[in-house]
Amino acid sequence: MIILSLLTSFALLSSNCATCPSKAGRPKKIVVEKSSLSSMDRARLEQRAPETLRRYDSGKKMKVSDVIALSQSGISDDKIIYILQRSNSRYEMTSKEVFELKKAGVSQRLIDYMINYT
Repeated sequence: MIILSLLTSFALLSSNCATCPSKAGRPKKIVVEKSSLSSMDRARLEQRAPETLRRYDSGKKMKVSDVIALSQSGISDDKIIYILQRSNSRYEMTSKEVFELKKAGVSQRLIDYMINYT
């Protein structure tokens, strides 16, 4: 019985699934293709969220409102994740912020990234 319990624990600890916590207690980092904003992306952001574009250009950390603006401007999840990684943005999400992101149409993949990887 003890051996079976130890083997099960070892199997869980040594598995390499994408959502399992790493040794540091966080899920493994998501790797996305490095991609900057296209001229069309920039034009949409300049029109809809100029402050977000300025924050992006200066390399400042992105706020939750910036993630919403990027998503609503049609920027892909991969590009947004890259922007968050590049700017070293970190979030301690509240339930209110998660609700706001969902209400604004931000993808569950992006919300999960913000909760688990930043």
